[in-house]
Amino acid sequence: VVFGQKTLQQKDSALTRINVMRMILRLRKIIAREAVKLVFDPNVAATWERFVNSATPQLERVRQNFGIDSFKLVMDETNNTSDLIERNEKKCLL
Repeated sequence: VVFGQKTLQQKDSALTRINVMRMILRLRKIIAREAVKLVFDPNVAATWERFVNSATPQLERVRQNFGIDSFKLVMDETNNTSDLIERNEKKCLL
C-alpha cells in the first residue's frame, strides 16, 4: 500500500510523484490516439507533418491547463533516417 504522493520507485526523480506519472501516461495516450490514425500511411514528410499538426493542438491544450510547461514535437528527417524509412518505422521525439 502506498500512502501520500510518492510511487514505489527507488531512484529519486520527478517520476517518483504520482501526479507526474499520471501526466506522462495521459500524454502517451494522447500521442497514441493521434499516431494510430497514421499507422498505414506512407512514411514520407507529408505524413510526418500531418502527425505533428494533429498532435500539437492536443499537447497545447495540456500546456494551457498547466499540465506541462512546454513541449516540442520533432518528426522529420533528423530522427527518421533512411534505415527507419526502409523498415517503415516512424519515429517522433517529444
